[in-house]
Amino acid sequence: MLIVANGQSARLVDFDRIKAPIIAVNGAIDWLPRADLWFPLDMSEENRQRFDRQRPAVKYIACGEPGHVRRVSHRGAEPADKSSPEWWRWRWSANLGLSEDPGAIHTGNSAYGALGLAYHMRPKRIVLCGVDADDQPRIDGKMTRSLAHLSMLFESALPQLRGAGIEVVNASPWSRVTCFPKIDPAKVPEWII
Repeated sequence: MLIVANGQSARLVDFDRIKAPIIAVNGAIDWLPRADLWFPLDMSEENRQRFDRQRPAVKYIACGEPGHVRRVSHRGAEPADKSSPEWWRWRWSANLGLSEDPGAIHTGNSAYGALGLAYHMRPKRIVLCGVDADDQPRIDGKMTRSLAHLSMLFESALPQLRGAGIEVVNASPWSRVTCFPKIDPAKVPEWII
């Protein structure tokens, strides 16, 4: 299974050669040649428009929409250091770890939420594509807000992923999410078979 976000590194993967299921995160659905699922953690105006004009043969799973998965968030005391990953985790009300409830997804970031969705499906292998977690413009040209907390979120999922026997690799050569082994983007089609 592939989780495809909007980071520039996603351009390095030949999606036309991929046979495995693909979860498109947010705007990745706009440019991917094929997707099986579309997942946003939040229904921004752009995501609402995507939800309203669905592509054929793509299952749309939107947090908080009736009949879809629900968001599970957590917000404790505000950390003092507003530049820290902990503050950004607090700002986005992010939950560490993955939800064990198949009807729920932990909040924090849409790519992380997509990992939670994939975890519920129990694939043997997952490739992260375009999960750069950097401050560069996304494929759609837009800038992202701080993703300083992203590495912390993905790392918090390691025990559950290992326990479920799910192998995860990251196809972004420059991703700031460093808890998963890196894979050469050119080798993704063969690895994910």
